[in-house]
Amino acid sequence: MLHAAVGAAIEAHHRGNKEEIADQLGHHYLQAGDGRRAIPYLIQFADMASRRYALDDALRALQQAATAAESLLLPERDQQTLDLALRQTFVLSILGRQREIWEILQTHADQVERVVDPLLTSEYHFRVGLTCFYLG
Repeated sequence: MLHAAVGAAIEAHHRGNKEEIADQLGHHYLQAGDGRRAIPYLIQFADMASRRYALDDALRALQQAATAAESLLLPERDQQTLDLALRQTFVLSILGRQREIWEILQTHADQVERVVDPLLTSEYHFRVGLTCFYLG
């Protein structure tokens, strides 16, 4: 309850620019058990960290968001976890960690059949093809 209150207070105080405090908001909402509010901030932080080449921080935030997404209801859970997995594979591709990308893609193969968003499914299949190319 305290984390939710702190998150709400920080959010209210920084209405204009939340990017710089996205990690704090994501942390507090995650600790409060509010995955739906934590996930967008964790993604925002991961994007910012990636742009600054803090790739381990970006991966950590995306993994936290993926854990939070597990508490969502279907079909939102499938769509959100697939989106987060693809974001992780992008960061891993910058690091050249193709085997880890392949493992993530294989883990989420069943979800692709259930997700109806063509942008996500096409990105998934693109990433599979690209990873197969790199792995030979």
